[in-house]
Amino acid sequence: MGEKILAFIDAYIQEHEYSPSIREIGKEMGISSTSHVSYWIDKLIEDGKLTKTPHIARSIRVVKDD
Repeated sequence: MGEKILAFIDAYIQEHEYSPSIREIGKEMGISSTSHVSYWIDKLIEDGKLTKTPHIARSIRVVKDD
């Protein structure tokens, strides 16, 4: 699930130039619980695949491998 969420976030940012909301991610992934989406976002942050600025809406960013 984490890789699908990561791919969706990356594609969304490419298209819109800002990150999707937690609800938009959940809708795309078929997850109705925002806490479940937040769990996956936090897991991807722990894994070093995403970053986000606390208390700033739509601040999720994909960490690109160099």
